[in-house]
Amino acid sequence: MFRKQLENELDNINNMLGRLGRLEFEEQEGSLLLVPRGTEKYCYWQTGSSNDRTRKYLGKPADPVVREAAINKARAKRLDILNEDKAAIERALKRYKDHDLDSVLKTMGKAYRDVLYDSTSTGRIESWKRMPYMKNSYKALNPSRTNDGTIVKSKGECLIYNALDAEDIPFQYDPVIELIDENGNTVTKSPDFKIACVDRSFIYMEHAGMLLDDEYRWGFAEKLKLYLLNGIVPGDNLFITSDTKSGGINAYAINRLIRNVIKPRALGLA
Repeated sequence: MFRKQLENELDNINNMLGRLGRLEFEEQEGSLLLVPRGTEKYCYWQTGSSNDRTRKYLGKPADPVVREAAINKARAKRLDILNEDKAAIERALKRYKDHDLDSVLKTMGKAYRDVLYDSTSTGRIESWKRMPYMKNSYKALNPSRTNDGTIVKSKGECLIYNALDAEDIPFQYDPVIELIDENGNTVTKSPDFKIACVDRSFIYMEHAGMLLDDEYRWGFAEKLKLYLLNGIVPGDNLFITSDTKSGGINAYAINRLIRNVIKPRALGLA
């Protein structure tokens, strides 16, 4: 959440202010002036206004007294900016409102929350959740186990499964669905997740965990072509996540996608 980012930045600023506060330095009024003369450069400390300006010779750029004056002035300026940024973030935190679905509903009457959540936890969708369905029979070499004990093919799918479940979003894992290929033939594929929406549409999620593998990447591209032929479009009713090049997973981004995009879509609010 953006609020968390602001809070983290505020913590960083407070830490930097603490470090600067422990340094002993004295800011002098005025500014540093560098005057070139031939091949040499000379430094002066300039004070006063344009009508009454005075200069005091400090030395050459490499002289300790010059460097100390420059460092102290930079520290003081940084201190000013940090305090300004701190004040700006504190103002933003007071005014900022979280806009994920749960936060929005908390600002409304209880009736809205009950009606909206009941529409996904009872009736047609509750029946859909309980319906048996055909699952992909593929067995992964390195499976993972979700919070409810379900075996999934990868750590990325495990993260998504747990996030969908935590948000109480109705879904099927690795279901077999029928699609029509470019020759008009019926073929079967298995999206990683099939999510039911209150408007009777579906959202699909795929986690691409091995895009650096040529064979995997080719197969995934063919699957996307088949999806497009059947009206399953990335960014519309298909959302794709992936591992990083080093094999890591951006759990923060995936959870934001599920909470701020997929959940409102499932409830019919986006």
